[in-house]
Amino acid sequence: MRWSLMRRTRPDLEKMAGAFADAEIRSGLRPGGRAALAYHRDRGDHILIASAGVDLIVGPIAERLKVDGVVCTQMAWKADRLEDRFASENCYGDAKRAAVTSYLIANNLTGPTVFYTDSRADFALLPIMDQTIVVDPKAKTRADAQNLSLPIQHWAKSEGGFEPAPQMTKS
Repeated sequence: MRWSLMRRTRPDLEKMAGAFADAEIRSGLRPGGRAALAYHRDRGDHILIASAGVDLIVGPIAERLKVDGVVCTQMAWKADRLEDRFASENCYGDAKRAAVTSYLIANNLTGPTVFYTDSRADFALLPIMDQTIVVDPKAKTRADAQNLSLPIQHWAKSEGGFEPAPQMTKS
């Protein structure tokens, strides 16, 4: 992706990214994702998107979803033109765990934490999360989640498929 966008101007790329974000929110956000966002907003929870995706794409999506924060891979710019490198480490696996940990500390967020993922690479975050819920996993991720006794939800269902984590419900 980077090589095809390299040396394009930031305003051009931000316009493209905004159009992509609009389309993704309109047709790519699963019904269960919408339900989870609404549930956590209604509770007043702090909502963070942690993604290996790049800030150019993740930022506009997060802005449109009105989430509280974003941790993602940062693109490098020079004189308002995209460079052929990242400005940060790729926010994946252990690097994502470190970035999320830093975010939680910097924002004085102490839990409980619930993490939704569709990727087994995100299992690196298990040690810092109170609850991890696996969403619409592919076969290998599903098998790993089952071996770890992690709950699995199916957000792609038209009726939603979202269920609050047990410790997140109010008694």
